[in-house]
Amino acid sequence: MAGASRIHVRIVGNIVQSLINQTEERDCDIFFNDTRVRAGIRYYYPDVGAICGDYLLDDLNEKTLTNPGVVIEVLSKSTADLDRGVKLRDYLRLPSLRTYLLVSQDAPVVEQYERDSETDAWRFMAHEGVGETVELPAIGCRLPLTSVYRRVAFPDPDALSSSSE
Repeated sequence: MAGASRIHVRIVGNIVQSLINQTEERDCDIFFNDTRVRAGIRYYYPDVGAICGDYLLDDLNEKTLTNPGVVIEVLSKSTADLDRGVKLRDYLRLPSLRTYLLVSQDAPVVEQYERDSETDAWRFMAHEGVGETVELPAIGCRLPLTSVYRRVAFPDPDALSSSSE
């Protein structure tokens, strides 16, 4: 996202670094920011994505990927509704997509939509707290929230509640 906050950039960088380190010896690519993805009739630029195997490109534009296995969006105030709304519906319709993650900037929280390989149904899981780890079976990776939120400081929840009283 152009003009993203420092925290947004740091979280994206942490995720990219972790996934690249885990996939460097495999036929997987990690992409971020400038890779366009077609989901249905719309085009998006996810914060992070992953694909193992061949890239399938859009017939109309060879720079547009059509088969991501994992898509990750880091939420911001200006994009959260879109990421949880239209983008969520469009991405979940992609036959190739196995995992969609929504990563909070405000707290150590990752929302995960995971496609069941047997039933093709989507499951939702919320991971809260830096002690959690998100499993990404589609690409054989793990994202410990300690890695995702490395060098990210969150406001003290007690300070927030006392200032609103």
